[in-house]
Amino acid sequence: MNNDLIDEILNKIKSHIDKIYFFPLEDSEIITIQKILGVIFPDIYTSYLKKIGLKQDLIEPHKYSELQLFESEQDFIDQKDFLQDIIENNAEIYFAFGHNGCGDLFLLKRKEENDNYIYEVLHDTGEIIKIDMSYSDFLRCEVNLTLDSIDDHKKNENKKWSVQFSLKTDSENNIITVLNQEFDANLSEDWEFIDESPAKVREFHKKLMINQKEFILKKLEYENWENPNYFFNMEESLNQINDSMIKKLHNLFSKHQYLGYKLIDYGIL
Repeated sequence: MNNDLIDEILNKIKSHIDKIYFFPLEDSEIITIQKILGVIFPDIYTSYLKKIGLKQDLIEPHKYSELQLFESEQDFIDQKDFLQDIIENNAEIYFAFGHNGCGDLFLLKRKEENDNYIYEVLHDTGEIIKIDMSYSDFLRCEVNLTLDSIDDHKKNENKKWSVQFSLKTDSENNIITVLNQEFDANLSEDWEFIDESPAKVREFHKKLMINQKEFILKKLEYENWENPNYFFNMEESLNQINDSMIKKLHNLFSKHQYLGYKLIDYGIL
C-alpha cells in the first residue's frame, strides 16, 4: 500500500515533470541514514526516500506550512543528539524528519511501532504531541496543493542547486591536496585582502580553479580562532544533477575529517 501511494503520486505528477524536481536516494544512502539514527524507517518513509528523496520541490508544505522537511543527510545528523536530549527515554522510538524553524521537531515512529501518524516535540518542554494527521495524508494533501499552484512553478531548466562548502583547517594547501585526489585544482598565488569587521575578523580571497571552472575561495581569520574558516560557493543547473560536481565534492570532503568540513545547502532556487 505504501509503495502504491508513492506510485500514485508519481503518476499524478507525470504530466508536470518539467516543473517538479526530485532526486531519489540510493538504497545505500537510506541505509546510512538509518544507521546514523539507529532506527529502521517505516515503509512509507523508505518508499518516499527511494522514489522521491530529500532534494525535491514536490512536497513544499502549503496547508501545513510550519513543517519544513529535512533536505539532506546532514539535517538528520544535526538533530539526532538534540532529539535524544529533549525526549530522553523515548528517543529510540522516534526519528525527526522535519522542523518548524523555531526549534520544534516533527517526528515519525520507527517501523516496529506500526504507527503512521506525525508527532511534534516541543523543544522547551520535551512534550510530544500527536498531530491529527498521518504521514500518508500529509503527502496526499501537499501534492494536491502543489498541483493546484503548478502554473506558478518555474521550469526545472531554470532552477539551480546552490550550496556553500565550508572548511576549517590550518592551511588552504590541505584543501588543494584533497581536491587533487579527484579533480584538477589550483589556487592563485596571493591572498587579496577584502575587509576587516568591527570584531576584527579579516576576510581574504583567492581564485580557485577546479577542472577549469573558476570559484572564489574565501578565508576568514581571527586571532582567537585555532584555524581559519575557508568557504566557496557553487551553483549547478538541475540538468547537471546526475553528474553533479556538488555531490562529488561533498563525498570527497566528507572522507577527510581533518578539513572540518560542512555543507551549507541553500536548496533549489
